[in-house]
Amino acid sequence: MIRRTIIYFFAIGGTSQVVDAFLVNPSRTPAYQLSSPLDKAPFILDAQRVDTADSALSTTAAKNGAVLSLLFGIGAYCVLHHDVERLVALPDNVDTIKAGVSMLRDLPTEWLAWYDDEALTYPLLTKASTSGVCYFLGDLCAQTLRGKDLEELQLDRATRSCIAGFIGHGPIAHYWLNFLDTYLSFDNAWWSAIPKIIIDQGPMSIVYNTIYSVLLGSLAFRDVREVLRDVKGAFWPSFLASIRFWPAVHLVTFNLVPIELQLLWVDACEIVWVCILSQVNNEVIEEKAE
Repeated sequence: MIRRTIIYFFAIGGTSQVVDAFLVNPSRTPAYQLSSPLDKAPFILDAQRVDTADSALSTTAAKNGAVLSLLFGIGAYCVLHHDVERLVALPDNVDTIKAGVSMLRDLPTEWLAWYDDEALTYPLLTKASTSGVCYFLGDLCAQTLRGKDLEELQLDRATRSCIAGFIGHGPIAHYWLNFLDTYLSFDNAWWSAIPKIIIDQGPMSIVYNTIYSVLLGSLAFRDVREVLRDVKGAFWPSFLASIRFWPAVHLVTFNLVPIELQLLWVDACEIVWVCILSQVNNEVIEEKAE
């Protein structure tokens, strides 16, 4: 009877005081016993609540997994369906294998050429979409690094980041990078990247971070004054993290990357930067909570 009661308490999370009483002196009668169904009712309800919570978490994980699989599937189809159709259309022989391997080898170059053409033909839409996708992935990575698993991922938060990137980063960065290329290249002087980096990491970084934070707060229906207080509190830590990360990135941006591909390169690095920024913002929030 005592062993069965101990197992029962462990199974439903019984109090440590009762378990200790049983283990120290198994022969003695505990201060209270679960002698009737009414005595057991609260513990049974607790167990049912735990089962319900576990079921809800499993449902959330399934929904998150389904949504992410659908999104990545659609993205992969949009990017790769022409190449897959070409592979499927190849005849079944040895030459087909060679042709397929050659197509796969050339796939990154062809995809980059396709993106380059899209960025020249539809610059705003292409670059806004690029920022949206990269900010979505960056927020998912940031949440994962914070220890969240599939059950705990906040897809609504990642979606807000995606919208903020689509509206508040891609179009602005398109015009900003074109401005820097037009007015601060100094006939492609080798040192022209330096003033571009200084201006980009000075006043423009304030504009980027403020717009992004205000958009995130607005999409989450937070008070604007509270959002601006958070922006002010995170400014200095974000600035310190920024000057350790972006100057090295922008040496590549302004010296090696063509203007129509600069936003693609920057947004790929933004995935890493969003993880860093998320860490900084979380530290600021935790300090305020303490």
